[in-house]
Formats: sequence, C-alpha cells, structure tokens
Amino acid sequence: MKEHGLRGLLLGVSMALLLAGGVALAQGVYITADPECFECWDVSPVALASIAPPEDKQVTLTIGGWGESDEVCWQISDPETEYWAKECTVEWPGEWHDPCHISLFVICDGLQGFWYDDCPQPNAVDGLANGIPSHYGTWIARVYEQVNDEPVTQDEVTFLFAEDCQAPPPPAREEFVPEPGSILLLGSGLMGLAGYAALRWRTRD
Repeated sequence: MKEHGLRGLLLGVSMALLLAGGVALAQGVYITADPECFECWDVSPVALASIAPPEDKQVTLTIGGWGESDEVCWQISDPETEYWAKECTVEWPGEWHDPCHISLFVICDGLQGFWYDDCPQPNAVDGLANGIPSHYGTWIARVYEQVNDEPVTQDEVTFLFAEDCQAPPPPAREEFVPEPGSILLLGSGLMGLAGYAALRWRTRD
C-alpha cells in the first residue's frame, strides 16, 4: 500500500508540475507588429488634425497576455534613438481589454513620427504624440518589466521603416525564449513521471 500511495503522490505532483510549466509557456506578455515594413506618409503636418493615416502607412503594435496585477513597460526604438516612445504602467487593470494596440506612422515632411494607443498607462496620450524625429532602418518594439530596478525583456519584435518596402525583405520576427523557470517546471514534471514509471515497473517485477 505504501508503494501505491507513493506512486499516486508522485504522479499527482508530476502532473501538477507539467500543467504549471505548460501554462507558464502558453501565457506571458507578448508583442507583435503588423505590417513588418512601412513607408513614410506624404502629407503636410497641418492636415494631420483632419485626416486619419492610411492603414498601409502605419504600423500597429499589439500587446497582450498580461495578468491583472502585472507591471509592464513598452518601448519603441529606431536605429539612432535609444527610445522613440516609452511608457510604463503602474498596474494593468483587469477591466482593460487584452490585447491593446499602439499605432505609429511617420510623415515624409522632415520624417516626423507620430503615435497613438489604447493601452492602459498612467499618462495616457490625448490624441497624437507628435514631432518625434525618425530614422530609416530596423525598429525594435519590446515589452519588459522592472526587476530590482533592471529592465527584463519579456518579448520583442522588429520591423522596418524604409523608403521602399518592396526593395528589402522584411526582417524576421525575433524568437521568444521561454523563461528558465518554465523549463524547470516542465523538466521536473517529466522527471517525476519517469520516477513514477520506474516505481510501477519495479512493483510489477
């Protein structure tokens, strides 16, 4: 009976670890970009108040996967700017929709960049955030959290601001590397199942 109890306990713990590891891998904050290449919009700055940017001249960043109490930051950088736009939340309120979106575009007149969003943040932008100097090349958007005052990236995506999007191929999306803790949970669960199988085999012999 003792071995039966030990086998049952081992099986239950192993399955719990596997489930926890699987959930940890399946969830988590993510960010995507659509499209992966965009061009400047040939419009005068004075017309921006009355004309919405066309979809093919802007990039929409989608952020999702947060928990109700996660503290998450996002940042957009271009090749010559440490950060093009940057915001941190105090808390992602549970009533906010998941995912949220950040849309950005650049006008050809002086390569001035603009962005607007519907993401929860302490200093929400009322309309367009404007006049940001922009540069051609590969841009990086990432989501991260502050751990001991150090930024820890949770996911990131690259996209291209080009004079002609048909000329160069769009950059490949960065592969997200799971956290070591998630891998450890899965590994522990698999080891537990191996131990369960060994105990059952020994009992059969």
